[in-house]
Amino acid sequence: MSKDSRSYSSSYFRRRRQLRFRIAAVLTAICISGAFGVLRFGFFSDAREDAASVSYKYFTSILVYPGDTLTSIARQYADHHYDSLEDYMEEVRMTNHLQEDEIRAGEYLIVPYYSPDFR
Repeated sequence: MSKDSRSYSSSYFRRRRQLRFRIAAVLTAICISGAFGVLRFGFFSDAREDAASVSYKYFTSILVYPGDTLTSIARQYADHHYDSLEDYMEEVRMTNHLQEDEIRAGEYLIVPYYSPDFR
């Protein structure tokens, strides 16, 4: 084997070794970046569970007393889950199949309410 062919083969193998090393370094960097990404967006999520913000919708039956109106009942039971008292009153009308706002003492109405407690 001549001196030129030996130097050619050794430089060929050296370049292959360097190429393999560079490929391995790039793959390692990709794996490490992926692991950090999973940790950052998986385990260290910025989402926070706020127990006060979770509410469950329930319905209850109430007795209408003399002097009660749909508006007075809406003032008592409606909260921030409704845009207005009228929205709440509309839901009460639909739930109880009322055509108008007239209610009578002694009747029972089903009204919605929200609670943070899961039952």
